[in-house]
Amino acid sequence: MRESLSGVLREEGYQVHEAFDGLDALETLQTLRPGLILLDVMMPRLDGYGFRERQQRDPAISNIPVVALTAQREAVRRLRPMEVLLKPIELEPLLAAVLRYF
Repeated sequence: MRESLSGVLREEGYQVHEAFDGLDALETLQTLRPGLILLDVMMPRLDGYGFRERQQRDPAISNIPVVALTAQREAVRRLRPMEVLLKPIELEPLLAAVLRYF
């Protein structure tokens, strides 16, 4: 899914950086400051919940907006007030969400 979404966003003209999981994303954020993070909730090693907790505790990256992607309906409640898109991800809502931050 990550590769497919990245491809779509690149075709739309966005610069995209991918991370394998939450730990990889946190490491990448030590040197890169994206305008938006698209966060899959279910990831190996460090899931989206753990990533979000660590992101919010780090003043250097806490202000980067996040849109979560998940198939778990209960995640919508748990991740408030963050924007959440339910899987399967539809192209129009995804692009609309990304556009809100650029």
